Amino acid sequence: MYTRNLKALGAAALICLLLPAAAFAKDPEGVWAGTLKRENLNTVDAEVRFSDSSVHFGSPYRCSVPIVRGADASSLAYTFGTSSGGGMFCQGLEDVTFVLTPDADGKVLAIAFATNGTIGKGKWAGKLRPASKPSP
Repeated sequence: MYTRNLKALGAAALICLLLPAAAFAKDPEGVWAGTLKRENLNTVDAEVRFSDSSVHFGSPYRCSVPIVRGADASSLAYTFGTSSGGGMFCQGLEDVTFVLTPDADGKVLAIAFATNGTIGKGKWAGKLRPASKPSP
């Protein structure tokens, strides 16, 4: 009886240790690209490059920002870092958090964030799809 209870307790402890690991959301891989729209005002092409943890924005902003995965491992939440390449838009994204939400088959990532920067202020949203290679 004692041995059976000990085995059951050990199995329960193992499940408790492994269960949180199963809840971790896996980082997407490669490059995901799409068009983001700001509250029906304007659009910008964007690429999320997971290989170097950055987001690159096309015209009219033409800048890039590093990203850091959030502490909540069960979601795809990221925070924009400090832009080293300049641009008021990218500078306004510093410390802004965004969440990537995959569709049911994992072929599309929805992205959404809000910025209070002086350039591009507002709520941005769009859909990203895997890109064959990063743009120059």
